[in-house]
Amino acid sequence: MSLKEQIANDNQNLLFNFDEFAKSANINGVEITVIEDNEQLSKYIKEGLCQGNILLYAKLESFPKTPISGSIILYNNRKYEVDNCIEEDNILTISLKRFKGL
Repeated sequence: MSLKEQIANDNQNLLFNFDEFAKSANINGVEITVIEDNEQLSKYIKEGLCQGNILLYAKLESFPKTPISGSIILYNNRKYEVDNCIEEDNILTISLKRFKGL
């Protein structure tokens, strides 16, 4: 097994494990597995890398289309604006900020 395959396997079996870090969340009406990371969010805010209220990790395959900055999503039945979204090794890191529009 290559290193890349091992990392992908670890992401599937360890990182997104409900007994460890993961939880179920409703995004745009679909239940998916996510990890919320408030500690990393605080670091990103201090470093000026994002302005979000929620930082989450999700599998790329959980989304029909990768969220883009400025788009609106429903996260657990509340509207949020995507502050930032980065894909690395089939994992999305998504920063969400409360939607203040109409």
